[in-house]
This record gives sequence, structure tokens and C-alpha cells, in this order.
Amino acid sequence: MIHALGHTVLDYILSVDSFPEDDSSSYVKDYKESFGGAAANAAYIAARLGAEVSLISLAGKDFPGSLYEKHLQESGVNLDIKIYDDYTAKAFIVNDSGMKQKVFFYWGASKNLPDLLQRVPSDGTLLLTAGHKSFSNIQHPNLVFDPGQDVQVYDSESMKQSLQNTKLLMPNETEWKIIQKLVGNVFDHGVETVVLTKGENGSEIITEKETIPIPALEANIADPTGCGDAYRAGFLVALEEGKDHTYCGRFASAVAAFVGEELGPQVGAPTREQAIERMRFYER
Repeated sequence: MIHALGHTVLDYILSVDSFPEDDSSSYVKDYKESFGGAAANAAYIAARLGAEVSLISLAGKDFPGSLYEKHLQESGVNLDIKIYDDYTAKAFIVNDSGMKQKVFFYWGASKNLPDLLQRVPSDGTLLLTAGHKSFSNIQHPNLVFDPGQDVQVYDSESMKQSLQNTKLLMPNETEWKIIQKLVGNVFDHGVETVVLTKGENGSEIITEKETIPIPALEANIADPTGCGDAYRAGFLVALEEGKDHTYCGRFASAVAAFVGEELGPQVGAPTREQAIERMRFYER
């Protein structure tokens, strides 16, 4: 069982040629409202790949009975979502033609993120996809930490404490630089494995003994939103099945490639069979 703990979000994704200068505007070429949130993305994609998954999250009064709730239920995700008298968090995401992003985040019900501490499970694998200093005390035998853009809330001590409880760390390049600046060598603080995602440059699986490079698969990227969440979901699904790190990384890359080719972080989620078929490009 994979437990994804963190945000459930409604995404509003805009595509522009370039970001506007101050006091000016940019023409929006494309726009999509989509289901999002790192925890919800990972849970949905892992379920689509055939894994048993729960989503431990929070949402607003607009969530019960919504299309998003139905979407997650129909995918087979076990929902453990607490509802607050607020609105579900919203992300306003702007992509330029070079796939650089600017994100504006309305927290809404996610302001209550520390409440999730009361609902941490003890079984399976726990994917922690949101950052908060209070989360540094989470104890779980198989803790996977993806701090995401919330990495900014940590100081050196709270990050060190978080890493002491982390078995697998899964940052992107920006988050990785911040974490290293805060704590230095993460392997001195209890982390066993780092899975570093690098966008079009693929990924690396790093232990104290070796670094395994995983090239990115060719893809016609329409939107990078959620590609990292898709990668993490794919990696953990394969890892739960006992696959080695190289297989996990390649499977994860295949999953992420599908997701990046659609506008929205859950729209392009593949089946297990589709991901395995796409992995065969590594054999050429």
C-alpha cells in the first residue's frame, strides 16, 4: 500500500510565449482547468498503474460531490480527506514557451496542513509530498520525502530532523540545491537513497556507493506540471514490486513522459501496460 500525504488542489494552467514585464500583460495561448496537488497526482497515477493507494489530504467545502472527488473514487484511490469550511486549494500555473513556470498558490483548506500529522499511517510506504516544519517529527518505517516547493519553509534544523526519518528522498534540482545548502551531505543524516529528477536531463538515483543515470525518454512536452509527481508515483509502484533501481527509474521516466504530453498533471496518466511498452525505448 502506498499512502500519499499532502495537497489536493485545483490547477488553472495557462500557456504563454513569455512572461510579461511589470505592469504589462501576455497573450494566453492555451488554458485548462485540471485536477492537481502533488499528493493527489501521485495517488491517482499510482492507482492507474494498478497499485493499492490511499490519499491522505484536506479539501474545502467545494470538494464533496465534486467531479474531482468522483474522479479519484472511480480511479480506485482510497480517500482519507478531511473537509474544512474553506475552499479547496488552487494553483494558478503559467508556462512559457521554454516550459519555465511561475506558480501562484491559494492555500484555502491547505492552511490546515499540520492537521495531517494526526492521520499518519504505520503500514506500507508513506509518500510525504508537502513540506511543513511540523512534519519533521513524522515517524514511519518507509518514509519517502518529496518536499516540493514547500521546501522553502525549512531551516537547517527542521530539515536535518526530517532527513533522519527519511528512507528515500525525491527532490528536483532546485529542491536538491536548497536541501544541500541547509544540511550538506544528506547521507550523514540518515537518508539511504536520493532520486533526483532533472527534467529533460532525466534523473539520477544516488546512494553512498553509486550514482545511476536514467536518461529522459523522448516526449513532446505540452506541460511539465505534475511530471515529477508522475515520476515519483511510477518509481514507488515499481519499487513496491521489488524491482531494482534502474528498472524503477526507467519505468518512472516512461510514466512521466506520458503525463508531460498532456495539459494537466493527471490527464495523460498511462496504464501499466502503456508504461512498460514505452520503456522498451531504453533497449534500442
